[in-house]
Amino acid sequence: KVSDTDQTHHPEETNRRLIRSLREFPVLEWLGQVDTLKQLSQAVHAEFVREDDLKGGVELGHCINEEGGISMFDQEYTSIARLLVEEAKVTLCLRMLHHFKSLQYDRASWESTLETAAQTTGQTQAQLETKCRGFEQCVGLLLARACVHIETLQLLDVRLFLTHISMVLDYCDRKQQRENVCCETEQETMVLEYFACLMKHLEAINSSEVVSSCLEQRLLKLVMSHILNHATEYSEELSFSVTSGLSLLVDDEDFSTNWEQFFANSEGEIDSQQIDAFLQIEDLVGNLVAQCPTRRADLRPLTDFLGKLRRKFGQ
Repeated sequence: KVSDTDQTHHPEETNRRLIRSLREFPVLEWLGQVDTLKQLSQAVHAEFVREDDLKGGVELGHCINEEGGISMFDQEYTSIARLLVEEAKVTLCLRMLHHFKSLQYDRASWESTLETAAQTTGQTQAQLETKCRGFEQCVGLLLARACVHIETLQLLDVRLFLTHISMVLDYCDRKQQRENVCCETEQETMVLEYFACLMKHLEAINSSEVVSSCLEQRLLKLVMSHILNHATEYSEELSFSVTSGLSLLVDDEDFSTNWEQFFANSEGEIDSQQIDAFLQIEDLVGNLVAQCPTRRADLRPLTDFLGKLRRKFGQ
């Protein structure tokens, strides 16, 4: 842990040292790194304040590169996201987070791991659960912050990223009931921001491979399930992020030429229930545009696709 004085007077040097200290350990063996992760997440929040006008996880006043994304190397300061990329720690954060959630979703293995850790550390299971929530929220925030930038996604293990997003959304689809509240700082909701970031930078990260993986992992169906079950719990910013992500996906050429496959059942035929489910987001999209008419252009591909589905299937 570094002192508040170091953090104040030498933030870049301090943050780089903290990031370099991160190591990949088996689940719960990283407990000693939780304080470091908290310091880094606090630094991220300080960046939010510094930018002063953050919208949906994207800095205003950013530099747009040729691919239309946000370049971290032209900012006026060295961000946490840039340090994570320079020190090659982004995929490490993703792997730790993915392994943690994988184990947590296996209740028997998770309870056994918690019991062993409690015996080893002398902490109660309740204390360990609290530290695990802190770990999840801190690493999740660092990953979300970094993935705003194209440079991060170009270096990230995108297939693992998609696998993680799908795993979390599949858990929500199978296990969580409609009345469960989703917390936007936990993975069960934050993965929607990850999805939106991926869609925003499709062209820069090989859109054919990403769209193919989305189809293979049923990502569109899982995103729709989450929206239909939990959209009433979303903030306005999250609602716009996820619908913007959908708009970018349906506007992609690889999706447009094979869109029927995304709505096919196990026999390869169009599943009318999936079509009906997708059409249910029209009200959400309409409300977002009504609240802020400038969103109309961003959501145009999605509204056009919804209209296409209605015409084709007589809805």
